[in-house]
Amino acid sequence: MSDYWLSDVEHRVLGPIGLEVLQDLAEAGKLTQIRSVSRDGRTFHPVDKFPEVVAAIGPRTPADTARSQMDALERVLKYLTAIRRQSAHEVFRVAPGAPLDQYRGAFFSIIKRFYPDRLPPETTPELRRACQEVFLRLAALITEVEKSRR
Repeated sequence: MSDYWLSDVEHRVLGPIGLEVLQDLAEAGKLTQIRSVSRDGRTFHPVDKFPEVVAAIGPRTPADTARSQMDALERVLKYLTAIRRQSAHEVFRVAPGAPLDQYRGAFFSIIKRFYPDRLPPETTPELRRACQEVFLRLAALITEVEKSRR
């Protein structure tokens, strides 16, 4: 049985899963934002490098891709609005007096979803800009925390 690891647009990883499970999830509409696939769980490649996965998840039309990116843009902008109003401990979901290491750990786990260089090449300019704004806001928050701890 061949196992696959799937990475979505938010860099979440699902796997290992077999091709039959992958097909079942796709039929249930659960795999609409798969961005890359791996056979070993470490090295990910674009979905189109795996014809059996492409066949399992169905055709990805330009309209599907555009709709997926519009949905992602909406989620990112909503998140950006929320974090602009929150304090650092609320954004990073740590206790107000948490040690700096906890803040940094939370920062690095969140930031990788928005890091501009990790976005796929087909990302729309609007979505890329929104991710950059989130990245900059999170970076500013962790900088504030670090300065306040000196």
